[in-house]
Amino acid sequence: MTSLLGSSAVAAPASVQPEVSIRPVATVTGDGATLTVSMVVRCAPTEHMMEGFANVEQGVIALLSGFRVECDGRRHLTQATFSSSDVSGGPFLVGRADVHAIIFDEAIGTSVAETSRTVLVRR
Repeated sequence: MTSLLGSSAVAAPASVQPEVSIRPVATVTGDGATLTVSMVVRCAPTEHMMEGFANVEQGVIALLSGFRVECDGRRHLTQATFSSSDVSGGPFLVGRADVHAIIFDEAIGTSVAETSRTVLVRR
């Protein structure tokens, strides 16, 4: 008689695909000089460098900002901050803005996750 005690099959964890999602509401400072966009990011642990970039457009303002990407398989809230003093075109306004975000893998030189969203801008 053969005993099966002690033998068990363990499934390998599912692969975590990189993802980025933009929260629906962004915050502008009272003077309109700074806009903060929140995002949720996730990627699997990796030895290569992953970077986050977001751009925002509102009226004639179009800016690029970096954001932190922590790759440990869990979701993390992160933020990109934009300063309207970096360009001409005036301050950010309460209303709407278009945001595009990517996670960029330095090792392969391409984006591995991206998304776009129109956000509500509030004070």
